[in-house]
Amino acid sequence: MAKDFLAAGLGKKKTKHATKSSASMRKSGKLTSHERHYLNKAFVYLQLQREWSSLSKIGTLTSYGSPFLPHPNGPNSRPQIGGPKAGGSMFSGILGGGSSKRKAAWDGYEWSEDDTAESPVLRYLFWRFIKNAPVMREAKPEYWTDQIQPFFDSFAERDLSTTQERSEVTKRRLIAMGLTRILGTYYSTCMTSSGRSLPARPSMRIMRRVDHLVPGSMESMWHAEFPLDPVGYNAWTAVVGEEDACFRIISRVLVSSSRPEFFVLRTWERFQSLAHSLSTIDPLRTLDLPLLPPSLPLTSSLHEIDKSVAITRRTPKLKDLPVSHRDAEEWVRIWVAYAFQFIFVSSPTAGETLSLLKGFHDLIPYAALKLGLMLVNPTLAIRAVVAIVLGQPIGQMSLFQRIFSIVVGGGIKTAKKNIEVLRRKLGHNDLADALHAHVYAPFAQRAATREASRFAGEDIVLTIVRDHSTPASSKLVSSWYKDFLARNVSEDKAEAQREDSSPAGRYQTLKNLLRAYCLRRDKEQVLEIAMERNTPILLKTSISVWYNTIYKVADASNLAARLGDLQAFVDDLIKVSLSSKNEAADFIKLCARHDQSLYFFAHELISNGGNLIDPLIGWCKSGLDFINSGVPSTTSSSKSPTAAPRRATVDYDELLRQATPETQAAILEEINDLSLVTAYKKAYADICLRADLLAVNGSALVLDRDALFADLLSQDHDVANYFERRGSGLSDRPEDDVSWAWFADDDVLNNPSAIKLDWKAAAAQEKAQRKKATPKNSFSARKGSLSRNARVEIEEKERMKGLPMPRVQATKTLLEDYLDVTQGSLDAAKRAQIK
Repeated sequence: MAKDFLAAGLGKKKTKHATKSSASMRKSGKLTSHERHYLNKAFVYLQLQREWSSLSKIGTLTSYGSPFLPHPNGPNSRPQIGGPKAGGSMFSGILGGGSSKRKAAWDGYEWSEDDTAESPVLRYLFWRFIKNAPVMREAKPEYWTDQIQPFFDSFAERDLSTTQERSEVTKRRLIAMGLTRILGTYYSTCMTSSGRSLPARPSMRIMRRVDHLVPGSMESMWHAEFPLDPVGYNAWTAVVGEEDACFRIISRVLVSSSRPEFFVLRTWERFQSLAHSLSTIDPLRTLDLPLLPPSLPLTSSLHEIDKSVAITRRTPKLKDLPVSHRDAEEWVRIWVAYAFQFIFVSSPTAGETLSLLKGFHDLIPYAALKLGLMLVNPTLAIRAVVAIVLGQPIGQMSLFQRIFSIVVGGGIKTAKKNIEVLRRKLGHNDLADALHAHVYAPFAQRAATREASRFAGEDIVLTIVRDHSTPASSKLVSSWYKDFLARNVSEDKAEAQREDSSPAGRYQTLKNLLRAYCLRRDKEQVLEIAMERNTPILLKTSISVWYNTIYKVADASNLAARLGDLQAFVDDLIKVSLSSKNEAADFIKLCARHDQSLYFFAHELISNGGNLIDPLIGWCKSGLDFINSGVPSTTSSSKSPTAAPRRATVDYDELLRQATPETQAAILEEINDLSLVTAYKKAYADICLRADLLAVNGSALVLDRDALFADLLSQDHDVANYFERRGSGLSDRPEDDVSWAWFADDDVLNNPSAIKLDWKAAAAQEKAQRKKATPKNSFSARKGSLSRNARVEIEEKERMKGLPMPRVQATKTLLEDYLDVTQGSLDAAKRAQIK
């Protein structure tokens, strides 16, 4: 690294955010690249979220077409006709989710095709990547009609409680939002905008601020290059950032402010020419000039898969992989660690999820299973294990069902105890009975109450009490609710959710009691599903589809040893999750302790399995090719029959013109807000990553990442304007634990009285954090030029909350138009069997 180096340029150029360009876009009649990108992402996420929600409704799989039946196949929702059903087997009434006789609560129920929403995206992705996946393509039609479809419809018939009733994000909703985020990121690169689109990234100014805020990174670079010299330098970093048709290299002085900044703006071809000239002038790279990233086609990624497989085949240890592969593995490890930390520690349902994992883990007979895999033929041992775990001797419960019963039964007992405590605390048995009556009401009655609450725009507790109690009780609860709302507005969330004898506290107790009733019934219904005769048969049939592959895996790998690796990992995972040291850095260390075991399993399969993974490799290549080729358009751009079909795209400029000027302005404001916040969220992720890597490497420096991020926000006028437009009530929004789910439905975003899963623990933690002084070694950046009042307001509001994501309410109004544009291409590609 040269100690003094400045890139020559034409002069200083200020960076402007995309929000500044909306006015010029409207004058020119064209969207910006950022606006197209986030319009595309918003519509994809909103549509996927809608389709995931539909999966919890009866008959949704009928809209997926073959291989599913054109009508529901649940025990209470299938047509009540004599004889075997068309399209299914003669045994589907016995093995497909229960007897044909409906329960009394379902008398008179008739399913209508009009009740089923279209799911074009998931329908296409299911057909392309699940039904035609390796092994799954060999499954018989009866597997889908007599096993999978009855299970989904039976689960939907259980009518588990909603986020609206529980006043928290349910595990089902959390999973759906997580899948929307992951799958939406993938699918939005396959169905893209017809015009140029680019994601928002933190500007060079923002990232320079991050470099100043987070110590350690540049110092480590200095010590690596000049170990004998004291730190005190004019360092520079060249960054290539894509911006419409140009790229830019920026020299950034990171320590000394005595030198100016120079911005160079040239076309990509000119930079390529510059890079070639520099390599000619400095072939030994004594100046360590910046390398420009190559522009690689996606096809190179397809060839890279084969290269990676070959390297894995001959390399049994991670540490012996090439540097590029070790770097890739490190990033995967970090991503997986963040996912585990969220699932088992920081998510709204983390405590319950961890409890379920620990319950199953403690009851699995690992020693016996490992002994069986070592003493007998592994393929025979696997069949024996499946028979032992899922077998139902003489109609008795299987081992799986017994374990499930113990785990879930404990949760039911706990819920009952909570209900008794809350009923005594409430002191109004008539109100408690009203909640119980709603939770255990027939399917149609519960649905009607939910719809009435949604239509009236009121808290569902008010609707329940009105439907199941007296007018006097309804009036009393309404008065409690007014005090409850007032306390939620005037006090912070943790204080507002306390249970006490005040009217607001009693309403909070009422909501907690409804949640407790819902949790008890949900667990009872899930236990009933597990106890159904069809459930072990479904699991056994699903495993039997994979028998041939499992046999090959058993021949290629030491399964007893790998089972021991899995046991050790789950032990470690539970230990870290329950300990006081369960931050992201601790999960990164956890994954680092076990990544060699997982890698060696992959090495065994590749090196000993012959062509075992070839179908999987082909499936992965198909997924990458989908990004490259997209969904074929319904209209051809070429008359040549051999020409590759043109990919389907969405003309968002034209789509937006279908809205009124007022709606267009509202949509553009939402999309530009989304672009702004996303850029800052990426900067926050960078701050967290730097802090976590410092902790992983044993640094004694303690960084308050939220304080650093608040300091970063306080320097930006665009952020101040964003808060001014959005209003002051943002900190009362309930989705703090899932702020990444900006696409979520209104019952997540608009419920002012939502509670966390363990709100008492959260309250105690927040109080402790308010009392705790700033860490001794924490680092704070300089204050900016905003007024003191504006800066303090932003810092105090967002120090704990972060930058809230915008809502996309106006954008939702064009969702049906978006669907009309894209659905034809998806359905045509499926009909034409284009993969």
